[in-house]
Amino acid sequence: SSITGCKHIASRCKYHEGSVLSKLPIFSKFSNAILSKTPFTSVKYHEVSIGRKRLIIHVYYHDLNLHIFLVHLSLLRQNRRKQIKELSNLVKNVSGNVIVMGDFNAAHQGDLLQLASQNNLFFINTQNAKTFPSFKPKNCLDYILVSEKINPKKFEVLSVKYSDHLPLLFEFEISAF
Repeated sequence: SSITGCKHIASRCKYHEGSVLSKLPIFSKFSNAILSKTPFTSVKYHEVSIGRKRLIIHVYYHDLNLHIFLVHLSLLRQNRRKQIKELSNLVKNVSGNVIVMGDFNAAHQGDLLQLASQNNLFFINTQNAKTFPSFKPKNCLDYILVSEKINPKKFEVLSVKYSDHLPLLFEFEISAF
């Protein structure tokens, strides 16, 4: 957090708690996280019902009426479709501004159209900028979807290799109306 200046962190192992992988020394450190300079009002950790990667991190900022969902979904399309359906139900049950982001492991936006249409969300990476693999990106597996009052100011795929995926930078404002 000293590099980013973010003091508030919501983080967990990306493998579900009952998984053997979550207990192995190396794999138990493979985590997903939301880093923030502003304190969260609340943090929830949801697990979808299927797949090795089940974690959905949900943070809420009361002052902005903003819900952020961070996902890392299954590599298997059948599992991913069920995970997306469960994610969609989580998003439906909140009111206010919404950002859904993460590694969807979906090479096509088509897999996410149900999530987008059922929750009135819009894709930020409209150019399908490639994010995977980080050393020579060929696929877009990482997406950011937002509700209508989230106004994009900047979107960029960063060319830094901290992971097997390239990170996404997204700056936004929330409109009052």
